Amino acid sequence: MKRAEDRKNILIVVDYFKPGFKGGGHIRSISNMIDQCRSHFDFYVLTRDRDFRDAEAYPNIRTNEWLEKYNCRVLYLSPENQNFKSLKKVINENSCKLIYLNGFFSLLSIKSIILRRLGKISNKPFLLAFRGEFSPSVLRTSKFKFIKKMVFIHLSRMTGLYRGILWHATSEAECGQLVSYFRGRIFVAPNLPPRPILHQERDHDQIDKIPQEARFVFISRISVVKNLDYALEVLKEIKGNVIFDIFGTIEDLRYWKQCERLIAESPANVHINYRGPVPNEEVELTIKKYQYFLFPTRGENFGHAILEALAAGRPVVISDQTPWRDLEQKKVGWDISLSDRQAFVGILQRCLDMNQSEYNELLQNVHAYYDHVINNSQAVKQTVSMMESAISRIVSQNI
Repeated sequence: MKRAEDRKNILIVVDYFKPGFKGGGHIRSISNMIDQCRSHFDFYVLTRDRDFRDAEAYPNIRTNEWLEKYNCRVLYLSPENQNFKSLKKVINENSCKLIYLNGFFSLLSIKSIILRRLGKISNKPFLLAFRGEFSPSVLRTSKFKFIKKMVFIHLSRMTGLYRGILWHATSEAECGQLVSYFRGRIFVAPNLPPRPILHQERDHDQIDKIPQEARFVFISRISVVKNLDYALEVLKEIKGNVIFDIFGTIEDLRYWKQCERLIAESPANVHINYRGPVPNEEVELTIKKYQYFLFPTRGENFGHAILEALAAGRPVVISDQTPWRDLEQKKVGWDISLSDRQAFVGILQRCLDMNQSEYNELLQNVHAYYDHVINNSQAVKQTVSMMESAISRIVSQNI
């Protein structure tokens, strides 16, 4: 652990942060990074004063001043202060050695990058985490959004807006997605899990599992990329009694209307309920009420909800479009190709048909696997090394 006087300051610019939870996994990505790396760096977070799509600011939180919260210092900007003038003032007055931007299409990120390009920000390295935003499944969530994104990418390349920017990819696959559009120095460091909790008590979740019955849960933002409609379609073909509860913020209302039509068409043996958003601190306890986590996402650069399902001791049924792979071999769940719909149906039917002893064995495997993941100190070392290298401006010659 570094002494306080030796730790360098890092300013994180992110659209949404705690106590928000509707903005998705980005909040957990940043929070986990701060918790895991705070013995090496002092973190400052610049963010909005309200959660995703909320009209009101967070209650009982002072805006437009630095606050000591969540193992860092946080500045919650009110809407009228999310402008170029305020951003310039905050960034230049902060004694940070590195500016860490979260999200390529984030408006706060874009404004900060423009200020940098115009020379309005003192010479500091910028490290941008693009969080899977260049994957085809994310870019093509809709034709209109795809056109808007591609226009912005094209204009930013023409103007050299991102020249000299350092990039944070969470996997080699993300590196490949980025280089299709931009050149530059790319650091690879995985998303970090939460800080391990010592002596965590477990009762190994003695939950009943009756053959031909199952309770599935989906927790995520309701958007095309999360692929809720696929889950609703495959559940139609299951024989047995199914409960499927859906939690999450409705991000795309048109898409949700499509899902509602599918829910209305569900057979009598499949009972589906929308339960609304759930705060991050309640996700694990919510998942524990169900037997399986169902998440046929079109693409995740990490998938915090998957990790939380494993933390809750629940096997997962997910697509093969996440970093969580070979789950059947590890006996903790299944990652299935979305192109093989019958395989998805077959696994869900297997979940229903499973008896108590088979299910109990799955639970024990999930706990052991989660312990292995959560204690991965190598991932923390990679993140710390990335930050230190970025601060030192160790960049390749082709920038």
